[in-house]
Amino acid sequence: MNLNLGCSDSIHPDFLNVDIHEPPSAVPFEKTDEWRGKFERVDLRKKFPWEDSVIDIVRAHDILEHLPSKVRTMNEIHRVLKPGGKLELFIPTTDGRGAWQDPTHVSFWTPNDLFYFCDFAEWKRFHESNGTTALFRTEDPAASVRGPDGKMGWDKPPYHTEFADKVWKLKIVLVAVK
Repeated sequence: MNLNLGCSDSIHPDFLNVDIHEPPSAVPFEKTDEWRGKFERVDLRKKFPWEDSVIDIVRAHDILEHLPSKVRTMNEIHRVLKPGGKLELFIPTTDGRGAWQDPTHVSFWTPNDLFYFCDFAEWKRFHESNGTTALFRTEDPAASVRGPDGKMGWDKPPYHTEFADKVWKLKIVLVAVK
């Protein structure tokens, strides 16, 4: 199963589309085997209603910034993903005005936040004290290489890119390590 979290009115035919509000074009998911293109109403601020390790892909485009706890959200995504399952992340970052202009944004992300959820020094040092159970790696090894300055970063296109009107977004695929 594939999840399209926070789908709003962007129903994807290859995913179970999930949001707290049901869009007008939604076809309800009735817990049958056929989930593709269907919709399920879920409050993502709470425990996700799916079992552990049952999801192949989580599509999280413009949703994580609407959820209050980075750690809880990433832990829940990791919990429901199968080993090797993918998180397609697309999120506005604080480098541009996109993170700040929407009054419904309640968490604010930088590209370096992912260091706390991937196998880097930050995860290794702080995951226990932060309550982080989620562990990911990047799908593209080039996304996590050290730059010419010797620092780890996500600043190579297409990972962290400026869009229209000075809105910076991070677009990256993470793979669940279990």
